[in-house]
Amino acid sequence: MIYTLEGAAGVILRPFLFIIYFLSGLMPRNPHRWVFGSWSGKRYADNAAALFEYVAAREEGAVKPVWISSDSRIIRSLRDNGYTAHHPWSPKGIYICLTAGSYIFDGLTKDINHWLSRGAKKILLRHGIGIKKVERAIEHSEHRLFKLFHGSLMQRFIWGYLLPWHLVRPDLMIATSPDHDRQGRLYYGIGADSVVITGFPRNDRLLQAETPDAKGPERPILDSL
Repeated sequence: MIYTLEGAAGVILRPFLFIIYFLSGLMPRNPHRWVFGSWSGKRYADNAAALFEYVAAREEGAVKPVWISSDSRIIRSLRDNGYTAHHPWSPKGIYICLTAGSYIFDGLTKDINHWLSRGAKKILLRHGIGIKKVERAIEHSEHRLFKLFHGSLMQRFIWGYLLPWHLVRPDLMIATSPDHDRQGRLYYGIGADSVVITGFPRNDRLLQAETPDAKGPERPILDSL
């Protein structure tokens, strides 16, 4: 986490970043601008990538999807294929992240840009079904997330300072079944009205006889955003 130069700089600059986070919530958000990201901005994969491509293919749609990544190779590849992609801290990336109405990600807001996310609608697509307990359900007392959610006041303060993106509750989360729904609500501390059972976007091609095109039926997740 902090064992790289980038990680150490992030911890040192954290007070300034918290100010940026607060101020980002004062920005007007465009409901038609959606930003997508995955795996801390290091990968182009999973449900976020699948939904991103689907939204981008909807030529008649008003939504403008943008992929946010800290990997220049991913950005270059997406641009070469006709998609819009930016680095989270490039001038255009900062503007896009500050004005996007929806943040759509597989894990955490840091998949896109946590520090510019306050005020945006946050949609968690998740990247799997729960084989292991995560987030608020972790029971190992030495685990940093257990200390963040269940530790002493000092432990919560320290880990909240270091890992603030784990404290973010998604406004909307998808699930694959009622059991997955209940599990997700426990893990992320949200209510039943914040979960939609849709299946996973990355599995759609496996479940349909024909490849979906831009004029195909809308997905329930799109109607919920």
